[in-house]
Amino acid sequence: MISEHGPPLDYASNASAAHKKLSAKQWALCFLFLLTLLIVARAIVFGPFTSAQVRLDTGDLRYRFYGIPIHYRPMPEPYRSALLRTAGRSTKLPARWEWIQFGGPHNPDSMCQHGYMYAACWESEDPTICRLAVEDMAEFARACHWNGGLPESCGVASGSLIDQTPAGTLAVKSGWKSDEAVQHYCRSKGYVIP
Repeated sequence: MISEHGPPLDYASNASAAHKKLSAKQWALCFLFLLTLLIVARAIVFGPFTSAQVRLDTGDLRYRFYGIPIHYRPMPEPYRSALLRTAGRSTKLPARWEWIQFGGPHNPDSMCQHGYMYAACWESEDPTICRLAVEDMAEFARACHWNGGLPESCGVASGSLIDQTPAGTLAVKSGWKSDEAVQHYCRSKGYVIP
């Protein structure tokens, strides 16, 4: 029966709309809270309390948080073994960790490890060039911490002289003995290519 005052009032639809608005506000606040939490967590883990180090003889990387190692990025094989053989022939490549620049748009930590990997490719072609290039990188890490610029050996330890083989490994391109960058680097080190 309908009363004189009209149909009965239905508050359920209004309550439902108010609940939906409140729920959207809650979702927005949760999203902002989680985003803030993520930004703060990233700043703590990758911020000023995190540093990167390179092992001067192998190019291994480790990341430290408040001085505690939290992540290792070893040099992949066969490059690590080649670098260890090279370090065995050198007095300038100690098994020591050195602080290097971490983060930023150029990722100096990754550039450092790739430089070591490219230098290791020379071990099978010319062990002396390999040793000289790795020594340059280790000295650059000690002096500049890969904070800016490139080591002297970047002319021989770069992608312009290194190719990927069908097996997926890296190797020095054929015809390297006539390459101007290689000749210039060897002359600067007083080394005559045999």
